[in-house]
Amino acid sequence: MQHAASHRDTSIPHLSVCSTTTKIRSRNQGGEVIDPHNGIDAVRDVGIRDHKIAAIEKDIPATDAAKTIDARGLIVAPGLVDLHTHVYAGTGRPDAYDGDHSVYPDGFSFRSCVTTMVDAGSSGWRNFPDFKTVLSTGRKLASWPL
Repeated sequence: MQHAASHRDTSIPHLSVCSTTTKIRSRNQGGEVIDPHNGIDAVRDVGIRDHKIAAIEKDIPATDAAKTIDARGLIVAPGLVDLHTHVYAGTGRPDAYDGDHSVYPDGFSFRSCVTTMVDAGSSGWRNFPDFKTVLSTGRKLASWPL
């Protein structure tokens, strides 16, 4: 494993330095940050403010954060892409990829850090309009606020 330098990682475009005047909402402490775009593969603290990454540093002081989340032993990464899913669930069809063999995307994606899913053929030409409606309107799908 290659570790980034211990200085502040200023290569992140939306990075702002934490200070006591602008508290971050939460600090994910000590997770293994893997961010190929910015060349980071190291144990870092991640500061979050306004639902965005505010800082990635070797050590963000606890006093700079309203809340601390222990991320030691966990991987912290940008959203992952699952290139083969079947997400046309809820049709009631047994033993079919547009039914029982599919999963509800919201129930299985976020808990495994997947933010983008590619359906690998759960629907076909006959039921694609319903599939599109189900995914675009949230009908039959669970919805978790972020």
